[in-house]
Amino acid sequence: IINGKSINDNSPPRLCLAIAGGGSPALSALTSTPNASTTLVEGTITYDRRSFADYIGSHPPPSSAIVAQLTTTSSQDVGRNNASGFSFSSPTAAHLLANAALHRALQLSPRLGQMTRCVGVGCASALVSQGRPDKRSRAHVVVMRSDGRTVRTDVVLSNEGRTG
Repeated sequence: IINGKSINDNSPPRLCLAIAGGGSPALSALTSTPNASTTLVEGTITYDRRSFADYIGSHPPPSSAIVAQLTTTSSQDVGRNNASGFSFSSPTAAHLLANAALHRALQLSPRLGQMTRCVGVGCASALVSQGRPDKRSRAHVVVMRSDGRTVRTDVVLSNEGRTG
């Protein structure tokens, strides 16, 4: 996406957004923006670990081994590294969500011309509770286009101005 335009022409992109963790205000802000429906096809929030696994598992091509790891992870491991090394608030999680969101955008685009404009966005984040000055809230965002181009950004939020 460059200046709100898609890859091949001046038509708007067809965007599916998948969020895991505390990034849900982004979807709310997007859907309350006038004309968002010209770009946004679908927004999904996978807050629970099983919801995450179901979402990425139903939109190939995630590794079945990754999906198996996610479905066997205990609830204490949500949001942190577990025995498998996977974290639900990691760049890897954001990449899996972006891939699944792109696949979903392609599923919801019945015409070839629409498919070339598909974009999947994945966001995996962890918000740190107040009173934890040693920890920082963070988000990982991956944007994946149907032409294969992928961009990732990682954001660490400051604790300045927080009380607790």
